[in-house]
Amino acid sequence: MADWLGYAASLAVLATFLMRTMRLLRLVAILSNILFVAYGYIDHIQPIFLLHLALLPINLWRLVVHWNDARPQAPRRSVARRRSTTSPYALWFAVGVLAGLLSPLPILFLVGKSEASKPGLSFIAGPAASAPPANTQAPLLRKD
Repeated sequence: MADWLGYAASLAVLATFLMRTMRLLRLVAILSNILFVAYGYIDHIQPIFLLHLALLPINLWRLVVHWNDARPQAPRRSVARRRSTTSPYALWFAVGVLAGLLSPLPILFLVGKSEASKPGLSFIAGPAASAPPANTQAPLLRKD
């Protein structure tokens, strides 16, 4: 199931390169972001999950900006300059980065225990690292 989700997400990314209009490109890119977020979450692939979780609000914002710019507007009588549109992009980039940094926290609790935290496995640093653990017997070596 997860593999098919990954293939579908990859095909959606490929489809974005075939789009001729910006609106359709953004919609397909948002679809690919959603599919890759689901794929990364199910298969526990954090780089894919975090990347597309950060790209999703960016693509959504760019779609909203393009949608608003594409509508016909009445001519303005004011001579005042239009506000720069770079600050919303910076804001959404920061939101995406922040979401990417904070998103691993709930995932760590869902993944479960790692191999190192299972009983019987331990990591010993320092001089005691070469000695066998106290609860096991060292194998006897015979010299022939």
